[in-house]
Amino acid sequence: MIIRTHLKELKGKLMLHEKIVQDSQLNGLTQKPVIIHELEYYDEVVQQNVQANGVERGKEFVNWMDTL
Repeated sequence: MIIRTHLKELKGKLMLHEKIVQDSQLNGLTQKPVIIHELEYYDEVVQQNVQANGVERGKEFVNWMDTL
């Protein structure tokens, strides 16, 4: 599943795409991590993925990002 978005943070709450990922996982739509990405990868993208997927589901992506 790929979610592409350029949404801005809404008053300090989860960004909309992070909420969509969490809801999809909680409702059983998917148990796999959903990678949130842009054309470039940087620390904010990593944090969005951890926030959306949780530390355990996002671990493989975070480890990959650490190698860049």
